Amino acid sequence: MVKGIKLKKRYKILILLFILLAIVGSISAILLWRGIPTGKVKGTTLKQAYAIGSDTAKQWSSDAAVYKITSTDYRDEENSQNGMEGKRNCWTLLFNSKEKECQYYIYIVNGKVFNKEEMHSPIYEEIDMANIVDSSYAYSEAIKQKLLGGMEWAFGYHYILEYSYLGQDQNTPQLIMTIRGMLSNGNEASVILDPYTGGLLMVTEKTGYDKSGRAIWNTMTTTLKEDDPDKKLTREEIQQKYDVFRSAADNLVDPEELTDAIIKGINEARFSPFSEIKQYERKEWEEQMTEKYGDQWKDW
Repeated sequence: MVKGIKLKKRYKILILLFILLAIVGSISAILLWRGIPTGKVKGTTLKQAYAIGSDTAKQWSSDAAVYKITSTDYRDEENSQNGMEGKRNCWTLLFNSKEKECQYYIYIVNGKVFNKEEMHSPIYEEIDMANIVDSSYAYSEAIKQKLLGGMEWAFGYHYILEYSYLGQDQNTPQLIMTIRGMLSNGNEASVILDPYTGGLLMVTEKTGYDKSGRAIWNTMTTTLKEDDPDKKLTREEIQQKYDVFRSAADNLVDPEELTDAIIKGINEARFSPFSEIKQYERKEWEEQMTEKYGDQWKDW
């Protein structure tokens, strides 16, 4: 009888342990899904990946200079925790050599050079890596904007350091650091920083696709100055500066509607004109433009 009681106690203890393990496992799964760290974060930061890749690039060419760095999912596990604290397992770095007149692609996996290859690619200016913030800082700023780790289109937080045409200035590329993830509503989102100052430039949200299948990104936050000089331009000057008629032809929109959207964006310190106006099918657009402008639209 005593032996039977002891066995029952053991079974109860085992059942309680099983329940506790199940609860802990469920909590960990939820935390992982929400992008909350459940243990030590693995990987390297953007600047650590650069240090690894730079040594290899200098062996390729003494004048090798980096002009783009981006994290990737390739050869990494599907986990929304990836990229936390600015650390990723996989990074792509692109270097340029003026002496060789070509570029060098380096792929880093788990802190080591996994692949390297010469290539020909469009380039901008080299990046002054000594004076930029690291991805660990970028991550902390993204968290302030309530960015979560991606779960479907890409996993976790992704980091991109590159020259890009941002906002209203379509003539001069600007160095930016972008952190990609998602919002609590499940939409993809990007937090864009000035990599030299760490200041927030813009937060954008992907809200869907247009008729041609291109993604629609809306600007949620921007740091455009209230005294923006574009506010002083006439309508005709704005159309000229933003090449409105060519843009209208490329995107199948009404140039006057596009002009209105640009002016609205300037006045409201936000800039996403194409997401706010109608995009036509080719035949309908040509008919509309012929009615308004005759055959003049064919020169756009």
